[in-house]
Amino acid sequence: SLDNLTPRDVYLGQGEKIKNIRETIKQNSINKRIFDNKTMKYQSK
Repeated sequence: SLDNLTPRDVYLGQGEKIKNIRETIKQNSINKRIFDNKTMKYQSK
């Protein structure tokens, strides 16, 4: 399994770097969703 990486990325050794970037983006998205849901909750009152 290449973890959704291109063979070129794996061959050049960029796999870990790309996975770290994706993990950061994932965490930012989750945090934004949590923040948006909290603000919507307080705006509807």
